[in-house]
Amino acid sequence: MRRTFVPLLSVEQVARLSERAKEVVEYRKSGLSLNHVMGCPLDCAYCIRHVYGAWDMRQPRALMTDAEAVELLVNHRYFQPDVTPLQIFNRATDPFLPKVKDHLFAVLEDLDERGLRNHVLVITRYRVDAEDCVRLNALGNLRVTLLFTYSGIDDQRIEPFPKEVAEKSLRLAAQLAGRYRAVLYWRPLVPGLNDSPEHLIRAVELSRVAHATVFTGLFYRDEIAAYYRANGLPEPYGRPPGARSCPRRSRSACWRRSGPVTAGRCSARPAARSRSSTGSRTTTATTASGSCATSARPSSSTGAPWHTASPRRRSCVRLPRGCPRGKTSRWSRSPSGPRSWPG
Repeated sequence: MRRTFVPLLSVEQVARLSERAKEVVEYRKSGLSLNHVMGCPLDCAYCIRHVYGAWDMRQPRALMTDAEAVELLVNHRYFQPDVTPLQIFNRATDPFLPKVKDHLFAVLEDLDERGLRNHVLVITRYRVDAEDCVRLNALGNLRVTLLFTYSGIDDQRIEPFPKEVAEKSLRLAAQLAGRYRAVLYWRPLVPGLNDSPEHLIRAVELSRVAHATVFTGLFYRDEIAAYYRANGLPEPYGRPPGARSCPRRSRSACWRRSGPVTAGRCSARPAARSRSSTGSRTTTATTASGSCATSARPSSSTGAPWHTASPRRRSCVRLPRGCPRGKTSRWSRSPSGPRSWPG
């Protein structure tokens, strides 16, 4: 019997989904994205579900079992063991919603038991508790990064779910991190909405507890723009909808607030860290919009090795082996391979 933690969609219900929504394994963000669970009650106005025609799916539903989904993933023509970056449930649900996180851990543990060492990105704004951290630390092979979505947006028409939840989850996950990394995913950054000095200071303070910080703009597609207009929401950027954008003024403000900064252009998602000449750690994280930010952080007593950045080129840092390079990237190769995860 095919069993799932959330209700399983019938064949007829799956047939009514858009073609893009039915694509369980998809090439996204320089890697493969696995999304066999859809539906989210958090109702962020800018949710990518608009683009997939799944905005009205507010209760999580499964398209197939976890075992079937993992088989599709590892047999995908673009999947390379230990190389291909992976994302789990980053398109149409939050992976730490009740019941959905049971699917998340079933997938992670299945991949880990296969001895795979791929980088796995898990993006959430929901509650992550100590038990979740224990299960993540128990993964012996996968290299997992948790990205905690935080924008600081106060307008509940745009973000009705309390932002304090992601703050608390990030602090706890960073404190208990062993086999995984916890990243502040500061997004979307929208001029006039959450780029005031107070917003920036708050985000920079929160970044101090994370292993790295990523910031980016709003993925403002036509479907999302139509929803904004229909509901009288303030449109960002004052220009027609298009691809993800983070205006120069907002990027510059972030860089000034975050201390020592290295800017770069790359379409790859995995974050890299570098050790500065003073011995402090400098964290560099890239975004799909081509912007990146760094912030200095004191070295820990563990002496964990980090990727070394070139001092001669602002856009040249070393990423873990297997990180695909985008058309606009100019990244140097790491001769020793991945060193940013323990074990």
